[in-house]
Amino acid sequence: MWDGITQRKEKLFNIASMMDNVSLQNSGNNTGERIRSLRKESGMTQVELATEIGISRSHLTKIETGADLPSREILMAVSTYFNVSLDWITKGISADNGLNTKEKLLLAAFRKIPEDEADAYLHLLLKRSEIAENSKIEKK
Repeated sequence: MWDGITQRKEKLFNIASMMDNVSLQNSGNNTGERIRSLRKESGMTQVELATEIGISRSHLTKIETGADLPSREILMAVSTYFNVSLDWITKGISADNGLNTKEKLLLAAFRKIPEDEADAYLHLLLKRSEIAENSKIEKK
């Protein structure tokens, strides 16, 4: 009796394991496509992104084409660099924070610059925004 239960458990485990692998393989290419999209939208080369996240260009190529799955460490590095969630990178599910890709890239870049430069850019953007707003009001 126990042998039959053990065999069924092993069979179910093997089926579940195969399904997990299929799921990972199917999501891997989409994950790679999303990483490629982030890289291209930011105007980066594969060499530049690979350097930023600490991997080789050839490994990044394999990830982007779906030939290799990124490790958790790589996913975390991409997530941090581009300021996107792991859910978005791996599943395409995004927390709706209202930011488009350019805004996310701007925020990620802003977080990487020294504080004094960030303050100067912020001041410039606020002034430019004020000028644009005043221009809209004058046109009305």
